[in-house]
Amino acid sequence: MNRLGVAVIGLALATIVGCAGRVPLQYDHPAVRLNPDGSVIGCRNTDDRRADRALDEVLEGGSTRAVDGAIQEEVASTGIARSVLVLPGVAPSSSEDLAKRGVSVVIEPALVEMAWEVPDYEQLQTTTFILSVLTGGIGGLIYASTRRMSTEGRS
Repeated sequence: MNRLGVAVIGLALATIVGCAGRVPLQYDHPAVRLNPDGSVIGCRNTDDRRADRALDEVLEGGSTRAVDGAIQEEVASTGIARSVLVLPGVAPSSSEDLAKRGVSVVIEPALVEMAWEVPDYEQLQTTTFILSVLTGGIGGLIYASTRRMSTEGRS
């Protein structure tokens, strides 16, 4: 899921820069590598347990749909699955129902936290502060010297 973290970071940066409306999850889609000898893997919809859902306001289709798609693509890229079967809903299916479908493994994801992250945020804050002080100091000196000159000229 490291790629998902990178995707969230990309989304955060795109939003901060000023994207209008909703944006898709920026995600590095892996190549599908289904294995004919592999298992049928079932993926349930993500159980959204987050307290903060602010990200849903900018993410196209909502966070859980984006996470569902990313998980399904990741499973399909592992090379261990013959197919990935989307199991609707969060409630567990009976073992008999799963066996009829040929499902041998069921993934039941839960989304507990999905946060905005900016890489090296503290360093960016420090750099911004230092540049602000320096440019503000230079601007202050220019302003102060200009003001003195204008008052000296009036005397």
